[in-house]
Amino acid sequence: MNCSFIQLLEDRFKQQLWDAVSIAIDEDNTRYLPVRIKTVNIKYINTSVLLQCEDYAEFPTILNVETSCTEDGCTYRRAMDISCTISGTFSKYFDDFRIYGLKIMKSISRLKNDIFSEALLPHLNKEQMELQAMRLIKKGYGYSYHVYGTQRISPVTIANALGIRIFFVRLSEDSSVRGVYVMEDTEVLIYDDKTKSSKYTKVKGKTILVEKNLRGQEEVVRFTIMHELVHAYVQRFAFYLMAMSRRAFFEMRCPVRINDDQQLLDTFTEKLERQADMIAAYTLMPQESFKKKVSEIQGSYGALRDSACIREIVDKTAAHFGVSISAARRRMLELGFHEVQGVYHFVDGKYVPPFSFKNGSLQPHQTYCVSEEWAKKLLASNKKLLKMAAKGVICFVENHFILNDPNYLTTDKQLTPYGREHLHECALKFNLCYQEKNHIAHRSDSNIAFRAVDSVLPMTMLYADDNTDIEEKARDLCKRNTAVLELVKSMPEDFGESLTQVVKWTHKTREQIANDCWMSEKTIYRLCNNVTENPGIGVIVQLCIGMNLPFEVSMKLIERAGYRPRNTLRDMTIMQMLILSYKYSIEDCNKLLIAQGLEPLVTRNPAA
Repeated sequence: MNCSFIQLLEDRFKQQLWDAVSIAIDEDNTRYLPVRIKTVNIKYINTSVLLQCEDYAEFPTILNVETSCTEDGCTYRRAMDISCTISGTFSKYFDDFRIYGLKIMKSISRLKNDIFSEALLPHLNKEQMELQAMRLIKKGYGYSYHVYGTQRISPVTIANALGIRIFFVRLSEDSSVRGVYVMEDTEVLIYDDKTKSSKYTKVKGKTILVEKNLRGQEEVVRFTIMHELVHAYVQRFAFYLMAMSRRAFFEMRCPVRINDDQQLLDTFTEKLERQADMIAAYTLMPQESFKKKVSEIQGSYGALRDSACIREIVDKTAAHFGVSISAARRRMLELGFHEVQGVYHFVDGKYVPPFSFKNGSLQPHQTYCVSEEWAKKLLASNKKLLKMAAKGVICFVENHFILNDPNYLTTDKQLTPYGREHLHECALKFNLCYQEKNHIAHRSDSNIAFRAVDSVLPMTMLYADDNTDIEEKARDLCKRNTAVLELVKSMPEDFGESLTQVVKWTHKTREQIANDCWMSEKTIYRLCNNVTENPGIGVIVQLCIGMNLPFEVSMKLIERAGYRPRNTLRDMTIMQMLILSYKYSIEDCNKLLIAQGLEPLVTRNPAA
């Protein structure tokens, strides 16, 4: 569907260009030499003037002309540049075309890089798209819109101001086409549910058609209408050009894509669609208004916010602006609210469980989340990562490479609540590398169609250099695992002898252990020497918690005492405390047990 504005002008107005050039050369030919025009081409046309035009435009233009002249029996060829102005009205398809102000240039001036492509599609960076979004809002609201307010933008209000009508119809059998912008009176393919077939129906120009089956999805409908409004206003010159080129192109059908690597359209139309998506998002979520509202919602949660709070912030923001959760999340990331990186992260066809991390832990090009496919590639290509995984100190859990520590992972290899809220302490980071510095487009479920400008999948994912903290923890964990394994293997069958060996392994005095375990030194002596027969499970747990023993050692001691955990609330709670024995004191465990209506491990500390 790509067109060339210069090519169209050269083909359609060839004679007018030649005539105007002929007159200019004749006026400049003071010696009245016989000059013949060989070629006339448009060398450059300044289309950036379209940013200030609504319909009629005057374009500064440079023509490149090649001539031949015969003098004294010799033929001379000459190439020259001629400056001029070309004008026309787009809605009249340039039927009022004019060329005037021709002047032969004495020197060749530098040509400016145009903001519009040859197909009159504007090349807009983020700031320019923000400005186009504000122009669209001003079209609908005029001076009644306050930049620093927090009002919700209505696509219908903008459509009414632009004189564009909106109708809900069936556009396709499978609802794969969500919206159509009809520029001029034409026939549009409409699906008939009764006949189960599509037929052409007359539709007037300046009309937006929305898929009827979307009526119940407010955010999708709002986004679809705004997307079509971008076609109608911001990209109108590209549409006029296509219509002028074909004299039959009067509609734009916008199909759905399920994911970013699925391209249903040609390259030019993809650019149209991606740009329309971005500007539509910026219009529905104006920059200043959006930042103010997010800050207000954040303020109601205080400074300490876990992933559940962050998720609620995204939900409330999306609800306020009437957009999808994925669109609100993307906008928050763009505007510097980086804490939302841990919620609504879509990988491997599903949302990763919410997580959070210390602000500033990740660079813009880094991620904690890895797809299963990339996890395999990284393990195959990075020896350091493979070695840590082979030793069991790093595990791939919930699309993260996590330190295999009880503080972060449960025994059944799930992230603990603490680990999920402190990913910067336990997860490896990876660098995302993109072609030509493009950035990946976040995808959500198939209910939301959204394309980002020049969005691409990463060319590669690399192990980050700044994983030194996690690597150091992994080395310590590896040493700890080796020491624990040696201890567990060497523990005798006798409980007393096992306890004696464990006490020596801790490098603590019996006085220290007695104080930490809330028991007397005499009791510890009797246990080590099997003077106390059949010690209760509570006493053994006291020892394990007080000495902060690794879970594997605690379980071996319990086993040597002849006990097995039962499926009771108390035993399940005790097992959880033993897993995190290094984290809790006897007092902490007593409080946890009492909070659940259970008996404490011990009522008082004899040393107190």
